[in-house]
Amino acid sequence: MELIQLNAKNVSQEIKEIIQNQKECIVWGIPDKNYVFSGRNTNYNKSYCEQNGIEILEFPNEGGVIVISNGDFDIGHFSYDLKNSFNVCLAKNVENYLINKKINAKFIGNDLIIDNKYKCASFSSRKFDKLLYSAFHFSLSCDLELIKNICTKPMIKIPAGLSSYGISLEEIKTLFEKYIKEENYV
Repeated sequence: MELIQLNAKNVSQEIKEIIQNQKECIVWGIPDKNYVFSGRNTNYNKSYCEQNGIEILEFPNEGGVIVISNGDFDIGHFSYDLKNSFNVCLAKNVENYLINKKINAKFIGNDLIIDNKYKCASFSSRKFDKLLYSAFHFSLSCDLELIKNICTKPMIKIPAGLSSYGISLEEIKTLFEKYIKEENYV
C-alpha cells in the first residue's frame, strides 16, 4: 500500500483525488501551523479564523471541527477493508505504549482520554462508495484558548496535548511507522 506524506498545500486536493479514484493508501502529515479541518460540520467561529489568519481546510471527517496545531500528527487510511481494524489496532498500540510509560490512558469510543478527562487523540471513519476512510488525529501541543475561540459547541472533553505527558511527536511517528510495517501495510 502506498504511503503518502501530505501538507496544507496538497491535503484537500489529494484527499479528493484518493476518494474519487477509490485508491487504497495511507496518508500522513505534520501541520506547520494552526489549521481548522471543517469537514461537514460548519459550527465554528469562521470570523475568528479569518481575523486571526487561521486557514480552514476542507476535510471529509465525520465528527466536529478539528483544530490542529503545529507539530500534531495526522493519519488517513483508505481501504476496501470495511472493518475499521486499522484505527482500532493502532489505537490499542498507542494506548498500551502510554500505559507502559505509566500514563493513565484509555481509548473511550474513538477518543484517547488521559486521567479520565483530557482528550489527546481521536479517530473516525467514513465510507466513500467501496472505500473506508479512517482518520486519526494526535494532539501533541494544545492551545485550549484557541480551541475555545474557534469551536462553538459546548466542550465536554477537555483538549490536551500529549507533550504535556512527556510524549514527543517523534515517539508517535515512530509508533505509527512501526505499526504499519509490522502489519504489512507498506
